[in-house]
Amino acid sequence: MLYQNQEVTELRSETGRALIDPQGGRLLFWEIDGRRIIHWPENADWSQPNKIRGGNPILFPFIARHMVDGRIGFWKDSAGTLREMPMHGFGRDSLYELSHTENACILTLGDSEKTRIFYPYTFRFQISYSLLGKTLAATLETTNTGDQILPYYTGHHFYFAIPHGERADWEFAVDSVQQARQEADGSIIPQTSSPKPFLLSDPSLVDSFHLLSGQGPVLLRQRPTGRSLAIHLNHPGSLPWKCVTSWTQSDESDFYCLEPWLGLPNAIHHGQGLLKLAPGQTEKAVCLLDASLW
Repeated sequence: MLYQNQEVTELRSETGRALIDPQGGRLLFWEIDGRRIIHWPENADWSQPNKIRGGNPILFPFIARHMVDGRIGFWKDSAGTLREMPMHGFGRDSLYELSHTENACILTLGDSEKTRIFYPYTFRFQISYSLLGKTLAATLETTNTGDQILPYYTGHHFYFAIPHGERADWEFAVDSVQQARQEADGSIIPQTSSPKPFLLSDPSLVDSFHLLSGQGPVLLRQRPTGRSLAIHLNHPGSLPWKCVTSWTQSDESDFYCLEPWLGLPNAIHHGQGLLKLAPGQTEKAVCLLDASLW
Protein backbone atom coordinates (compact mmCIF):
# COMPACT_ATOMS: atom_id res chain seq x y z
CA MET A 1 0.00 0.00 0.00
CA LEU A 2 0.99 3.66 -0.38
CA TYR A 3 1.53 5.80 2.68
CA GLN A 4 2.98 9.31 2.38
CA ASN A 5 3.77 8.34 -1.23
CA GLN A 6 5.94 5.44 -0.05
CA GLU A 7 5.32 1.75 -0.75
CA VAL A 8 4.91 0.09 2.65
CA THR A 9 3.47 -3.11 4.14
CA GLU A 10 0.53 -3.12 6.54
CA LEU A 11 0.21 -5.59 9.41
CA ARG A 12 -3.08 -6.10 11.28
CA SER A 13 -4.28 -7.96 14.36
CA GLU A 14 -7.72 -8.02 15.98
CA THR A 15 -7.23 -4.50 17.37
CA GLY A 16 -3.81 -3.39 16.14
CA ARG A 17 -2.28 -1.99 12.99
CA ALA A 18 1.34 -1.30 12.00
CA LEU A 19 3.14 -0.11 8.88
CA ILE A 20 6.55 -1.44 7.82
CA ASP A 21 8.95 0.10 5.30
CA PRO A 22 11.47 -2.35 3.76
CA GLN A 23 13.78 0.61 3.05
CA GLY A 24 15.58 0.85 6.36
CA GLY A 25 13.63 -2.09 7.81
CA ARG A 26 11.63 0.47 9.74
CA LEU A 27 8.45 0.11 11.73
CA LEU A 28 6.73 3.42 10.93
CA PHE A 29 3.96 3.33 13.50
CA TRP A 30 1.87 1.02 15.65
CA GLU A 31 -1.64 1.80 16.82
CA ILE A 32 -4.40 0.04 18.73
CA ASP A 33 -8.04 0.88 18.03
CA GLY A 34 -6.81 3.96 16.19
CA ARG A 35 -4.71 5.27 19.09
CA ARG A 36 -1.02 5.70 18.24
CA ILE A 37 1.56 4.03 20.47
CA ILE A 38 4.58 4.45 18.19
CA HIS A 39 4.80 8.01 16.86
CA TRP A 40 5.21 8.99 13.21
CA PRO A 41 5.03 12.61 11.94
CA GLU A 42 2.14 13.55 9.68
CA ASN A 43 4.40 15.44 7.28
CA ALA A 44 7.55 13.34 7.24
CA ASP A 45 10.38 14.58 5.00
CA TRP A 46 11.24 11.43 3.06
CA SER A 47 14.13 13.16 1.30
CA GLN A 48 16.07 12.73 4.58
CA PRO A 49 14.83 9.44 6.12
CA ASN A 50 17.42 9.40 8.93
CA LYS A 51 16.19 12.77 10.15
CA ILE A 52 12.56 11.65 10.47
CA ARG A 53 11.76 11.52 14.17
CA GLY A 54 9.45 8.57 14.50
CA GLY A 55 8.88 4.84 14.21
CA ASN A 56 11.54 2.37 15.29
CA PRO A 57 14.84 2.78 13.44
CA ILE A 58 16.94 -0.37 13.85
CA LEU A 59 20.52 0.17 14.98
CA PHE A 60 22.93 -2.30 13.33
CA PRO A 61 25.71 -3.43 13.43
CA PHE A 62 26.79 -0.86 16.04
CA ILE A 63 24.82 1.59 18.16
CA ALA A 64 25.11 5.39 18.37
CA ARG A 65 28.40 7.34 18.13
CA HIS A 66 31.80 5.82 17.49
CA MET A 67 35.05 7.70 17.55
CA VAL A 68 38.81 7.30 17.27
CA ASP A 69 41.15 9.97 18.63
CA GLY A 70 38.23 12.35 18.99
CA ARG A 71 37.00 11.85 15.40
CA ILE A 72 33.30 10.93 15.32
CA GLY A 73 32.18 8.29 12.82
CA PHE A 74 35.23 6.04 12.93
CA TRP A 75 36.19 2.71 14.52
CA LYS A 76 39.15 0.35 14.55
CA ASP A 77 38.88 -3.38 13.96
CA SER A 78 40.93 -5.98 15.85
CA ALA A 79 43.81 -5.54 13.38
CA GLY A 80 43.88 -1.80 14.03
CA THR A 81 42.41 -0.84 10.64
CA LEU A 82 40.57 2.49 10.76
CA ARG A 83 37.11 2.42 9.20
CA GLU A 84 34.11 4.71 8.93
CA MET A 85 30.76 3.87 10.55
CA PRO A 86 27.59 5.98 10.18
CA MET A 87 25.76 7.10 13.29
CA HIS A 88 23.74 4.08 14.55
CA GLY A 89 25.27 1.89 11.84
CA PHE A 90 24.07 1.28 8.28
CA GLY A 91 21.06 -0.96 9.02
CA ARG A 92 18.61 1.94 9.01
CA ASP A 93 19.84 3.02 5.53
CA SER A 94 19.67 -0.40 3.87
CA LEU A 95 17.01 -2.07 1.74
CA TYR A 96 15.68 -5.29 3.30
CA GLU A 97 14.01 -8.26 1.68
CA LEU A 98 10.52 -8.52 3.17
CA SER A 99 8.14 -11.45 3.61
CA HIS A 100 4.88 -11.17 5.53
CA THR A 101 1.55 -12.58 6.57
CA GLU A 102 -1.47 -10.61 7.75
CA ASN A 103 -0.03 -9.95 11.22
CA ALA A 104 3.71 -10.64 10.97
CA CYS A 105 6.74 -9.94 8.82
CA ILE A 106 10.42 -10.76 8.49
CA LEU A 107 12.93 -8.27 7.07
CA THR A 108 16.27 -9.72 5.93
CA LEU A 109 19.54 -7.93 5.23
CA GLY A 110 22.75 -9.57 4.00
CA ASP A 111 26.23 -8.23 3.50
CA SER A 112 27.09 -6.52 0.22
CA GLU A 113 29.81 -4.43 -1.37
CA LYS A 114 28.17 -1.39 0.22
CA THR A 115 28.11 -2.81 3.76
CA ARG A 116 31.67 -4.14 3.53
CA ILE A 117 32.96 -0.58 3.07
CA PHE A 118 32.04 0.02 6.71
CA TYR A 119 31.99 -3.52 8.09
CA PRO A 120 34.21 -6.20 6.48
CA TYR A 121 32.14 -9.20 7.55
CA THR A 122 29.58 -11.56 6.06
CA PHE A 123 26.29 -11.85 7.90
CA ARG A 124 22.53 -12.26 7.76
CA PHE A 125 20.50 -9.85 9.90
CA GLN A 126 16.76 -10.27 10.37
CA ILE A 127 14.11 -8.07 11.97
CA SER A 128 10.82 -9.77 12.86
CA TYR A 129 7.59 -8.05 13.90
CA SER A 130 4.35 -9.74 14.89
CA LEU A 131 1.07 -8.37 16.21
CA LEU A 132 -1.14 -10.33 18.57
CA GLY A 133 -4.01 -8.45 20.14
CA LYS A 134 -2.50 -5.47 21.94
CA THR A 135 1.10 -6.67 21.85
CA LEU A 136 3.94 -6.15 19.42
CA ALA A 137 6.83 -8.62 19.37
CA ALA A 138 10.10 -7.36 17.86
CA THR A 139 13.02 -9.76 17.40
CA LEU A 140 16.52 -9.02 16.11
CA GLU A 141 18.43 -12.06 14.83
CA THR A 142 22.05 -12.06 13.66
CA THR A 143 23.82 -14.92 11.88
CA ASN A 144 27.53 -15.11 11.16
CA THR A 145 27.73 -16.54 7.63
CA GLY A 146 31.49 -15.99 7.37
CA ASP A 147 34.63 -17.63 8.70
CA GLN A 148 35.78 -15.04 11.24
CA ILE A 149 34.41 -13.72 14.54
CA LEU A 150 31.60 -11.19 13.97
CA PRO A 151 31.64 -8.20 16.38
CA TYR A 152 28.28 -6.46 16.76
CA TYR A 153 25.72 -4.92 19.12
CA THR A 154 22.30 -3.90 17.91
CA GLY A 155 19.18 -2.27 19.32
CA HIS A 156 15.82 -0.54 18.95
CA HIS A 157 14.93 3.17 18.88
CA PHE A 158 11.21 3.27 19.78
CA TYR A 159 9.54 6.69 19.46
CA PHE A 160 6.55 6.60 21.82
CA ALA A 161 3.64 8.93 21.04
CA ILE A 162 3.60 11.26 24.04
CA PRO A 163 2.57 14.89 23.39
CA HIS A 164 5.08 17.34 24.82
CA GLY A 165 2.36 19.07 26.84
CA GLU A 166 1.71 15.81 28.73
CA ARG A 167 5.33 14.95 29.40
CA ALA A 168 5.24 16.02 33.07
CA ASP A 169 2.44 13.46 33.66
CA TRP A 170 4.48 10.52 32.41
CA GLU A 171 7.08 8.39 34.16
CA PHE A 172 8.99 5.23 33.48
CA ALA A 173 10.46 2.60 35.76
CA VAL A 174 13.31 0.22 34.96
CA ASP A 175 15.31 -2.33 36.97
CA SER A 176 18.53 -0.34 36.97
CA VAL A 177 20.94 0.51 39.78
CA GLN A 178 23.24 2.56 37.57
CA GLN A 179 22.89 5.18 34.87
CA ALA A 180 25.69 6.23 32.53
CA ARG A 181 26.35 8.48 29.55
CA GLN A 182 28.93 8.90 26.81
CA GLU A 183 31.70 11.48 27.09
CA ALA A 184 32.99 13.52 24.16
CA ASP A 185 35.96 11.15 23.77
CA GLY A 186 33.65 8.13 23.43
CA SER A 187 34.21 6.77 26.94
CA ILE A 188 31.33 5.72 29.20
CA ILE A 189 31.05 7.38 32.60
CA PRO A 190 28.63 6.69 35.47
CA GLN A 191 26.02 9.26 36.45
CA THR A 192 24.63 10.16 39.83
CA SER A 193 21.67 7.89 40.46
CA SER A 194 18.31 9.59 39.97
CA PRO A 195 15.05 9.16 41.91
CA LYS A 196 12.83 6.32 40.70
CA PRO A 197 10.54 6.16 38.86
CA PHE A 198 11.92 8.65 36.36
CA LEU A 199 9.83 11.59 35.14
CA LEU A 200 9.93 12.21 31.40
CA SER A 201 10.09 15.95 32.11
CA ASP A 202 13.53 15.54 33.73
CA PRO A 203 16.05 16.95 31.20
CA SER A 204 18.93 15.00 32.76
CA LEU A 205 17.47 11.77 31.32
CA VAL A 206 18.24 12.76 27.72
CA ASP A 207 20.99 10.45 26.40
CA SER A 208 21.08 8.50 29.66
CA PHE A 209 21.88 4.77 29.59
CA HIS A 210 20.00 2.78 32.24
CA LEU A 211 22.09 -0.35 32.78
CA LEU A 212 19.74 -3.28 33.33
CA SER A 213 20.06 -5.19 36.58
CA GLY A 214 16.78 -7.08 37.02
CA GLN A 215 14.21 -9.26 35.32
CA GLY A 216 11.22 -6.93 35.44
CA PRO A 217 9.75 -5.08 32.46
CA VAL A 218 10.33 -1.43 31.66
CA LEU A 219 7.09 0.36 32.54
CA LEU A 220 5.93 3.58 30.86
CA ARG A 221 2.96 5.11 32.70
CA GLN A 222 0.79 8.21 32.65
CA ARG A 223 0.18 8.96 36.32
CA PRO A 224 -3.21 10.79 36.20
CA THR A 225 -4.92 8.17 34.02
CA GLY A 226 -2.98 4.97 34.69
CA ARG A 227 -2.42 4.39 30.98
CA SER A 228 0.69 2.28 30.65
CA LEU A 229 2.89 0.14 28.44
CA ALA A 230 5.26 -2.64 29.46
CA ILE A 231 8.44 -3.49 27.56
CA HIS A 232 9.39 -7.10 28.34
CA LEU A 233 13.07 -7.84 27.70
CA ASN A 234 13.62 -11.21 29.37
CA HIS A 235 12.69 -14.19 27.21
CA PRO A 236 13.99 -17.77 26.97
CA GLY A 237 16.63 -18.08 24.29
CA SER A 238 17.13 -14.33 24.00
CA LEU A 239 20.38 -12.46 24.50
CA PRO A 240 20.41 -10.26 27.62
CA TRP A 241 19.80 -6.60 26.90
CA LYS A 242 22.52 -4.29 28.22
CA CYS A 243 20.57 -1.09 28.80
CA VAL A 244 17.57 1.06 27.99
CA THR A 245 18.42 4.54 26.73
CA SER A 246 16.09 7.49 27.36
CA TRP A 247 16.03 10.35 24.83
CA THR A 248 13.95 13.08 23.24
CA GLN A 249 14.89 15.85 20.84
CA SER A 250 13.51 18.94 22.58
CA ASP A 251 10.91 20.28 25.00
CA GLU A 252 8.54 20.65 22.03
CA SER A 253 8.85 17.09 20.70
CA ASP A 254 5.63 15.06 20.69
CA PHE A 255 7.51 11.83 21.37
CA TYR A 256 9.75 10.23 23.94
CA CYS A 257 12.19 7.42 23.15
CA LEU A 258 12.98 4.37 25.29
CA GLU A 259 15.55 2.30 23.45
CA PRO A 260 16.55 -1.28 24.40
CA TRP A 261 20.20 -1.81 23.40
CA LEU A 262 22.43 -4.89 23.51
CA GLY A 263 25.55 -2.78 24.03
CA LEU A 264 26.77 0.72 24.81
CA PRO A 265 28.03 3.25 22.24
CA ASN A 266 31.65 2.72 21.16
CA ALA A 267 31.65 -0.80 22.64
CA ILE A 268 33.93 -1.99 19.83
CA HIS A 269 36.65 -0.04 21.68
CA HIS A 270 35.71 -0.29 25.38
CA GLY A 271 33.96 -3.68 25.33
CA GLN A 272 30.81 -2.87 27.35
CA GLY A 273 28.19 -4.94 25.55
CA LEU A 274 30.39 -5.98 22.64
CA LEU A 275 29.15 -9.30 21.23
CA LYS A 276 31.43 -11.70 19.34
CA LEU A 277 29.50 -14.17 17.22
CA ALA A 278 31.35 -17.32 16.11
CA PRO A 279 31.22 -18.50 12.47
CA GLY A 280 28.03 -20.36 11.63
CA GLN A 281 26.26 -19.25 14.83
CA THR A 282 22.99 -17.33 15.27
CA GLU A 283 21.86 -15.13 18.17
CA LYS A 284 18.58 -13.34 18.73
CA ALA A 285 17.27 -10.63 21.01
CA VAL A 286 13.55 -10.56 21.80
CA CYS A 287 11.51 -7.55 22.88
CA LEU A 288 7.76 -7.56 23.57
CA LEU A 289 5.69 -4.40 23.88
CA ASP A 290 2.45 -4.93 25.81
CA ALA A 291 -0.04 -2.08 25.37
CA SER A 292 -3.02 -3.78 27.02
CA LEU A 293 -3.46 -0.75 29.30
CA TRP A 294 -2.66 1.94 26.76
